[in-house]
Amino acid sequence: MDFVRTTSPKTFSYVRTADDEVHGHHASGLLIVPDNAYFSKNQFISDTRYQSFALTFGVADRIAQSIGMDKAERFAISLAFKDDALNVANHIVAKDLEVYA
Repeated sequence: MDFVRTTSPKTFSYVRTADDEVHGHHASGLLIVPDNAYFSKNQFISDTRYQSFALTFGVADRIAQSIGMDKAERFAISLAFKDDALNVANHIVAKDLEVYA
């Protein structure tokens, strides 16, 4: 976060969250994208008018490779992306939530 804030302050912003258990994330479905497949977030939003959050581990790995200064930092960044994604999924994926695969 400090890296983006200091190197590109005009593109950095804080996201406002709700004061509830899931911090404003109220999902209506989950799409599991298999390896070597892609999800077009912008096309989905355009087609459905629903917002979407999408991050694949492959993209997380490429981001980590781009901004990590050495092998250890790249590994830590990649792991942090995956941990965050799983943590968010753990909070928003609940009983009776539709899952699309």
